[in-house]
Parts: sequence; structure tokens; C-alpha cells
Amino acid sequence: LDGGVNWENATLGYDDGSPFISRLANHKNLPDKLYTVGSSGVWISDDFGGSWRLNPIPEQWGFNSSIDIEVSKADYNTIYTGGFLSEESRIFVSKDGGLSFEASGNYLKQEMGFISGIGTQPDDPATAYALFSFAGKPKVLKTSDYGQTWVDISGFQGNNGISDRGFPDVAIQSLLVFPNYTNR
Repeated sequence: LDGGVNWENATLGYDDGSPFISRLANHKNLPDKLYTVGSSGVWISDDFGGSWRLNPIPEQWGFNSSIDIEVSKADYNTIYTGGFLSEESRIFVSKDGGLSFEASGNYLKQEMGFISGIGTQPDDPATAYALFSFAGKPKVLKTSDYGQTWVDISGFQGNNGISDRGFPDVAIQSLLVFPNYTNR
């Protein structure tokens, strides 16, 4: 908290049974507010990791090593998080800065599973992307309604494991939407 002169453990109040924090997210307009995930739900710090409080997510929460959390680039009150997208587990969305989270809808055209990342749209908080790395399956699912519905924009759905849009069948961990050209 002093520009790197001194270092200390930043887990005060974080008691999730996990040996360490592996994912952090924040928004440039609120640099001291951090979010992370654990087996119990979303952890929030208002003082750059000085202390943490839990917002539990008991149902359909799928904690795993690929879980992600992203604050919308368009609105610091919108947060997307999760580790799975399936009938049993969902991605969760908060529209109130992490005070509450709602489960997203499921992708109904194909069973998905572990996500490998989450991306957000820089000019629309309702638009986000769930990323996957399964061979022959959709790689990028897009929502434009805060996760209520999802569509495959990578072109794999219904094409026998080959993208009809030229998207490579490779693992996807991150996605960047150009801030000045949001259709890229």
C-alpha cells in the first residue's frame, strides 16, 4: 500500500480454505476496489486488499482452477464471474457492484462445462463473452442481455467441430474488444 517499499500479506478477512488468491479484477475508475473468487463465492476489498468480505454464492456456483472474474469495462458496477456454464453451474452477473449476483442462463444448444475466461464489451455492460477451450466446440459465447441468453460467435455450433467463420480450434483464455472499434 506504499508503492512497494513494504510488503505484507493481503488476505485479512479472506478465509475461504484456498491456499492463495489466483484471480483479481478491478475497474480503472475504482482502483482500490478489488474482487476475487473462492469456493464460497466472490470476495470484495474496498482498500486494495487490506481487508476482504465475502458475498456468498451458494447455488450453481462452480469453483475450479479456471474460474474467472471480470469487471465490465463499460460500467464498474457490472461484474461477471464463474467457472462453468452448464445445467448445474452458471456464470453469475452483478449489476450493483458486487452486492448481489444472479445466475446467468445456460447455453442451450450444446453442453459446455469449464470456462477458460471471461471478456467484457468496453461500451455496453450488458455484453460479455464466455470463453472455452474444448476441441470442436464453441470457443466464444456472447451475451447481450447480462447473461440471460448466449450465442456462439466463433461458428462451431452445428458444424461438426469446424468453425464456419474460420475460427481456429484452439484454447481461448482471453479476449480483447477494441475500445475504439467495438465490432472487432
